Amino acid sequence: LNEDRDYARELFTALIPLKKMWGGLATTRIAEDEEILDLMVASGCVFLLLGFESVAQSSLDRMGKRFNRTQNYAQVAAALHQRGIIIQGCFIFGLDDDTPEVFDETVAVVNDLRIDIPRYALYTPYPETRAFDRLKQEGRLLHEHWEHYDTQHVVIQPHGMTPEELDAGFIRAYRETFRLKSILHRTRQARQFAIAFVGNLAYRRYVSRLEKDPNARAKV
Repeated sequence: LNEDRDYARELFTALIPLKKMWGGLATTRIAEDEEILDLMVASGCVFLLLGFESVAQSSLDRMGKRFNRTQNYAQVAAALHQRGIIIQGCFIFGLDDDTPEVFDETVAVVNDLRIDIPRYALYTPYPETRAFDRLKQEGRLLHEHWEHYDTQHVVIQPHGMTPEELDAGFIRAYRETFRLKSILHRTRQARQFAIAFVGNLAYRRYVSRLEKDPNARAKV
């Protein structure tokens, strides 16, 4: 949303008289532009998906997402929450700099920042990408069952832990994040509480299915 400022301003201005509620995707840089943020709110924006990706700056630098600065995450969350925008924050586990501590560290950040609807993914290299070629050359692909290359199944040998540790930590992070106490802590102050709370309940159900998926666990 914030990569073409002139277009964004024109679009949001055109949306204002339509009195619609809408959501979209943006980078964390959206918080740097207060004028555009205010215009988004005036146009009816109530939800944004942001790719925070990692709580470790070294991981962000390695993936080429240097414009994400972990020290600015609190500022980003505050800027959106002050305007009543629900944040769906996405984080990736299994990056090369990740250690077993990353799961608890990420859950703590999610709760501290009150990320309204968190989403976790497992590092998944897709065919015909540089990441896939590199990991295949390093002998770190566990298999090539493409139906499991969906960011929710462990398909690689991670660098800083075992596949089993990655799988268990991923599940634990989801479980801890979507405990009812955690959900209420993160959403009770949301201006659009109903949307945030229902979104969390949907993920809570998803976690239950993920834990019971024998096919997913068997592939580790």
